[in-house]
Amino acid sequence: MTKQLLFDLDSYYNEISNAIICKTKIKTEFITDLKEKVAEFIEENQPTSVDDIIVHFGQPEEIARNFLEAIDPSHIRKSMNWKKVLLTGIILAILMLAIYLTISFLDGHKIATGYAAENPFIEYTIEENGG
Repeated sequence: MTKQLLFDLDSYYNEISNAIICKTKIKTEFITDLKEKVAEFIEENQPTSVDDIIVHFGQPEEIARNFLEAIDPSHIRKSMNWKKVLLTGIILAILMLAIYLTISFLDGHKIATGYAAENPFIEYTIEENGG
């Protein structure tokens, strides 16, 4: 087996693993089983590229879809929602920080360049001329 085939197979397994959203133990067992089947196929057929393996086993998305359709729905990871919430929270925090820093910078720039008055209330005194 060539280094390129090993590299391509690793990418193939990673694509499948990334497309499967279930408990880690179940995913690991499935990928291990798939690797064993692929190893048997390689031993028997001597494929020259990962394309030969894809023709036999299918595209990563197809394999993941078939797996997810076959397993019990209770095994599908519900923790995916907390990852989305966490990611959204981090993005919002970064956005709020960026807005705060931008406003602070602009405020400091206005004060330094004289485009803004620090005290918006200006006192006027009227002097009467005697006369």
